[in-house]
Amino acid sequence: LTPDSISNLAIGDDQIVTVDVEVPDDQELGDYSGNITIYEGNTPRATADLDLTVELGNHLVIKKVRFTGERDSDTAKKDDDELKWDDDEEPRPGETITIEVEVENDFEDNIEIEDIEIEVRNDNDLDWDEDESVSDLDDGEEDTATFELEIDQDVDDDTYDIEIEVTGEDEDGNTHGETWTIELEVKKLDDDLRITDTRLIPSSLTCEDKNVRLEITIDNVGEDDQSRAVLLAENSQLGIEEIIRSIEVDEGEDVTRTMLLSLDELEAAGSYPILISVFTSGDKDDLTDVATVQLPVISCDTTDDEAEEEEEEGEEEDIEVVTPTPTVTGSFVASTSGEPSKQFIDTTSDLYMGLLIGIVVLLAVLVVVAATAVFGKKR
Repeated sequence: LTPDSISNLAIGDDQIVTVDVEVPDDQELGDYSGNITIYEGNTPRATADLDLTVELGNHLVIKKVRFTGERDSDTAKKDDDELKWDDDEEPRPGETITIEVEVENDFEDNIEIEDIEIEVRNDNDLDWDEDESVSDLDDGEEDTATFELEIDQDVDDDTYDIEIEVTGEDEDGNTHGETWTIELEVKKLDDDLRITDTRLIPSSLTCEDKNVRLEITIDNVGEDDQSRAVLLAENSQLGIEEIIRSIEVDEGEDVTRTMLLSLDELEAAGSYPILISVFTSGDKDDLTDVATVQLPVISCDTTDDEAEEEEEEGEEEDIEVVTPTPTVTGSFVASTSGEPSKQFIDTTSDLYMGLLIGIVVLLAVLVVVAATAVFGKKR
């Protein structure tokens, strides 16, 4: 007890007494009850209950937490750390923050920690509440969980407390874990316009189409009202370069503008990217955001000559060379030995019979002529 005695205590005064309890190494875990009695001399004057819970020390610890924005990053290495960003590189409304939480089982004995959950939360304006699981960790092992969290467009320029909590159980059912609180600063720029939505009407084209409407929504997430904002949509392949000037949008508000895009002749189906840029003035140095929308061209007709040429090319590609099986056709025998094929007379054919009759008739005529000549000489 510190102090272990009080020499004087006037009416209305109080005194803090600190109780240090030494827990033996072999003490069983659990809840214990005791009491503290205050004596005046040898006379007890007051008694208070003293409840004590003996738990195993924490062995699931956060090693570090890395925050990565769109322009800079920093690492918190202990609880209550404040992140430090380069000037004008702080996270901004509408941006995504990557948070990597590295945890470790720092047991020195052969004890595994299981069912490990890591939670990242902010219950205020950021409204973050995400959790991830990591693998079971043997003693001395580490693992990392990664979170992708978006800063809402409408949050104020301020510093926010981000709570990182890790919990798990060892193989004996004892709970381990800890919680860190990290300060995250969100900085709003004076001039900051964002492209938050795009829409093509119609959503796809054919090569015969010559126009398409493009709807673009921009959000003013900066501190100042804007009255000279500029939108630019362009694609050199399609001959697109459309501009809308002098757009007004107050701080915290959004507006939608529509462009009618005239297209050069489309020659092939495919997906054509249209680059959209937003500026706070007509100066191209005042660019604040860009986005890309894909224009799908789903079909294109070709000319008759092109179609015939493509058809012929397709037929040539489909030709299959086949070696025929040897067969007998007409008066030829196909050779299978690589030597010239030999001819033969087919005595069953009509041609053969016609030739034979012709020869017989010719011989008969010759016989008649010869006989006439012989008989004529004898007379």
